[in-house]
Amino acid sequence: LKNAALLASAQDSLSDAFTSIGTMVAIAGALVFDLTWLDGATSIVVGLFILYSGIKIFFSTSLNLADYFDPKAEAAYHDAIMEVHKVHRVVELKAHYNGNVVSLDATLTVNGKMTILESYQLSEKIKRMLRKKFGIIDTDISFIPDPNSFKDKDVKGHF
Repeated sequence: LKNAALLASAQDSLSDAFTSIGTMVAIAGALVFDLTWLDGATSIVVGLFILYSGIKIFFSTSLNLADYFDPKAEAAYHDAIMEVHKVHRVVELKAHYNGNVVSLDATLTVNGKMTILESYQLSEKIKRMLRKKFGIIDTDISFIPDPNSFKDKDVKGHF
């Protein structure tokens, strides 16, 4: 599932299991073999494992928390949208993570004479393409009429 919450919970459970096993080994070693130093050594190993787990979780999630998104992936989304017939230009495109799900907001210019039904169908076509090609489930498409699609200069000046 690649769910960050599930991965963190699994890592926490693994840390708990490792800590319990280390504690059991230290107690058994101290009681059976009279190795008093084993408790300290086990504590250091368990501490290092917990520190490693924390650093691993931090680096895998810190960029998402800072609202960073890979520019190469955004460029691929841009290029894929530009290949869709009837899209004149991608004015703005912003991808971000919502948990582990990629959300995409895009503002596109299209023919200003396009009907509401045509723009709805175009939006659905783009959403299907992004879902199929990139696995993007949450897409918000906004359209702006392309001023060049109007021949009347009075209408063109209002955009």
